[in-house]
Amino acid sequence: MESMIPIKLEPYVLLAKGSKGAATAKCIERATSAPGVYVFSELFNVPSVQQLKESSETEPSWKLLQLFAFGTWPEYQANKSIYPILLDAQATKLKHLTVVSLSKSNRTLPYTVLLSSLSLSSIRELEDLLIEAIFHGLVKGKMDQQKACFHVDDCIGRDVHPQQGIEKLRDELKQWAQTQARLIDELTTTITLAQSSANEHQSQLLSYQIARDEAVSTSMETIPDLLMQGRNSTGQGIRAGGDNDPVSETPGKGKTKKLNMSSQSGSSHQRKRNRA
Repeated sequence: MESMIPIKLEPYVLLAKGSKGAATAKCIERATSAPGVYVFSELFNVPSVQQLKESSETEPSWKLLQLFAFGTWPEYQANKSIYPILLDAQATKLKHLTVVSLSKSNRTLPYTVLLSSLSLSSIRELEDLLIEAIFHGLVKGKMDQQKACFHVDDCIGRDVHPQQGIEKLRDELKQWAQTQARLIDELTTTITLAQSSANEHQSQLLSYQIARDEAVSTSMETIPDLLMQGRNSTGQGIRAGGDNDPVSETPGKGKTKKLNMSSQSGSSHQRKRNRA
């Protein structure tokens, strides 16, 4: 069966299985300092790690593992005395994990909140820390210098606390399921309305097509009658015009003109004879 232990954590799990007491505590220190190791739940299943809480000398290492698995920087600051003194690498990693925890519950993180939560004194330090967290793939987002905040797009998951985390996770899943059910209901309503509108549109289109076909059919039936009426009207007009000579519509005009020309011609010949 393929191992489900994260690759970068696996060496420390193997070391813990082969160690006891102070050596196991040293393994916890190395795991919480190692680059790229951000989940630790598999270490809790190692018997030698479970035994750390049974001795006052090694109990701080047990609590240190719990801090890195489930806790944040403010929790460390409030209870420094119960933990070993953190190395620089451990302090930086715990701050990175604190950014992850804050990102899980807030999509916009004001710089003022981050500065306070991470015990930082300048924007430059904060943005350097955020850039490191983004580089290691812990969070995805954008730094907004104008609005002095960090916009979160996504973040990794952290270890789930065996007592507190399960209840919280169940509540979150229940809330998620309710949200999904509400979205499904809204989508179903939207789809129903869209289908109803489409059916109504289809019905209107069908009614229009039926009315159009009926109008076309009626027109086709009346066209021959109209053509026949047109032909009859034209034939009657031609017959009525044939009984009257177009020239004679102005009686006498043409004949009068010819008579005038004949009389003028006769007068001209008479004058010529008289001269002769």
